[in-house]
Amino acid sequence: DHFMLLGLDIVNDLLDKQWPHISNWFQAKMKAAVEPLLKKNISDSVELAVSNLGKTPCKLDDVQSQEYEQEWRGQKSKNILLVGDLNYQGDGEMQVLLKARGADVVKVNLNDIVIRGRLAVELVRLIDVPPWFSGIRVYFPD
Repeated sequence: DHFMLLGLDIVNDLLDKQWPHISNWFQAKMKAAVEPLLKKNISDSVELAVSNLGKTPCKLDDVQSQEYEQEWRGQKSKNILLVGDLNYQGDGEMQVLLKARGADVVKVNLNDIVIRGRLAVELVRLIDVPPWFSGIRVYFPD
């Protein structure tokens, strides 16, 4: 069911250790990609004040793996595809502010975020030196 090694759930242990970095990446991505959309479509006064995934990491259950070949720049390379059931019931938070004359007029908080679904993680272009792959893709396949 899980990738177990010496009694350790490898995938979820890695998620646990990387979670602060994943949350920081999420915050930067939301600020760079979502906040401009909010400003364009709602108001230039909208600010994404807080966006983080909290301290409680997501879990992947029933993880399946497969190796496959992909052509890249005219050469074939091997990739590893991991697909599992994502279950995130974390303590993440998002806060959107609408300001007028420098003061907060509207504050919207999103808490108790729940995300469930199939999640794919690809380790692409496997190589012979650490970290043993050249890139990573993460997406919802459905």
